[in-house]
Amino acid sequence: MADGPADAVPAESPPRTDSAAADPTSALRRGGWRKKAALALGSFLATALLLELCARLVFAVAPSTPWHVRDGVYHHSLPVVNGHRYAIPEEREGRARLRRTPVDGEVRIAVFGESSVQGAPWGLDASPPAILYDLLAPRLEGRTLTVINMGRGSTTMLDAYYYLLATAPYRPEYVIFYQGTNDNLLGFEACLPVRHPWVHAVWRAAVSRSRLLWGLRVRGPDLLRGADRNRGPGPSGQPGGCDTNDGRRRWIATLLDTAVDTGAQVIVATPTRHDLAGVEIAQSMRPGAGPLADGLAAFDPEYLALLRCSLDEGCVLGDVVSEIVAADPDPAPDSIAYRLSWWPRDTDTLGAQWRSEAESRGIPVIEWHQLLRESAPDHVVATPPLADVVHLSIDGYATLASTWARTVEALHRGEPAPALTTDDLTTPDTARYHDHIDTAGTASRRSNGYCLLSRDEAGRWLSVSSLVIASSFLRTAWEGCADRESGLMLGWLRTQVGLPPQLPEDLADALETADIDALVASFEWGSDRW
Repeated sequence: MADGPADAVPAESPPRTDSAAADPTSALRRGGWRKKAALALGSFLATALLLELCARLVFAVAPSTPWHVRDGVYHHSLPVVNGHRYAIPEEREGRARLRRTPVDGEVRIAVFGESSVQGAPWGLDASPPAILYDLLAPRLEGRTLTVINMGRGSTTMLDAYYYLLATAPYRPEYVIFYQGTNDNLLGFEACLPVRHPWVHAVWRAAVSRSRLLWGLRVRGPDLLRGADRNRGPGPSGQPGGCDTNDGRRRWIATLLDTAVDTGAQVIVATPTRHDLAGVEIAQSMRPGAGPLADGLAAFDPEYLALLRCSLDEGCVLGDVVSEIVAADPDPAPDSIAYRLSWWPRDTDTLGAQWRSEAESRGIPVIEWHQLLRESAPDHVVATPPLADVVHLSIDGYATLASTWARTVEALHRGEPAPALTTDDLTTPDTARYHDHIDTAGTASRRSNGYCLLSRDEAGRWLSVSSLVIASSFLRTAWEGCADRESGLMLGWLRTQVGLPPQLPEDLADALETADIDALVASFEWGSDRW
């Protein structure tokens, strides 16, 4: 007999609490979510791959491919990456482009730098890479030489990094660096190696492998700027606020490692910069700076002392600098004494950073900055090879190119790089470059021949009251070209600072009767330099 009644209903099982029982469609929904995520990821990857393929097709040609300048010399049309604005030289119509793969027996050299490598102010045909070609091509024992000028005015080492990535597919056998004088670390990315080195390392790893990322970074800002890209130069950002020396050291290491990874033999020439550059730039950009026609009375006495020394062949400029620095032991940040106290050492520090990073990697170094300092006379302002703050005269560029040529030639023969001294600084014949500049100036119907270009540059500096640099250009124009107006202007400057004109007798007589106002006005071409 059963324990309970016959019609008893069995007790219900406790309700299931698992989600599948509570919602029979949840498993289906979970599976649908995974499918959607996989589909979205697949679509994203497919789109990225398609864009990457398109980027590789687009950037396999212009503007990445260097174009033919003359003989075996090529140049690039890549924009400035660092946020500055700078007019990019137009490609010459109908010029051939560099083929991707070197032919048998071809030696390719890529030279990286700023406006000096580009050839300012003399032009691409008289640039140091062009002169390097002329010096080295006959000495390579039957091999074909190609020199790629990767210089661009207003660029920094940040730009050189992206340019180096663009140049690597052309397989240069040698890579030469001559740069760093523009690197004051403007903007976020310039400071990224200091502030977030791991982020920068990840970005470099990505951009070095992705033509899409490279194209967006290099071409994007230029396309967004549109017509403004041909204005300048001029900074479009604010200082990043990171340690300049640490940042430059890290960028130097990045450039050298990237260049070594291409398989090229790397060569470094330490950059040079005029010791008074900081003073000149500060003076020309100070509030209220006006044209020289306003007179010299408002100028800082220390600045006039430097100007007097720059015009006096018997003056030792270094002694005047030392006196100014010693007279003000606690200079204000905007004073000339302050700038003089750190700028020369800063240039030396930059050279030391290049040397240290290069030597640690077994890379040969040409001590160009030190060689110039040792070979220059005491009166350095108005004397070749420096034509202004950082740019060299044509003779200076030729001498620099000769140091590159000697180093490449030795390495090409399997010899160690030569330890150059001041006795090795011989200037090659530069007559052809003077002739070219004169011809180019006539052909373009602009006054930018060698003589008139010197005068024009002097006028640009005079228009912003930068007298030391202007006097250097005036002397270049006078001594190299016997330009009458430059001689008169130089003589007038001497009288204004209490020095005898020291001009030929006929010019000294002409100075007494010259229309000074008209003479000064003839050297004012506008002050929109920066």
